[in-house]
Amino acid sequence: MKTLTKISNTIMEKCLPDPYIFVTILTVLVLLLGVSLADSSPLEMVTYWGGNFWK
Repeated sequence: MKTLTKISNTIMEKCLPDPYIFVTILTVLVLLLGVSLADSSPLEMVTYWGGNFWK
């Protein structure tokens, strides 16, 4: 069982990207969609994200 766990961990560490990449991509995607669909400026979108993230 240890061998199987070690092999699966090795495969996942090599193939699965860092979660920070997903966060960055989704943040940029939401920014672009907000600018294009909500008719907000990029500065307004950053203000919305930064001002409401901690609330």
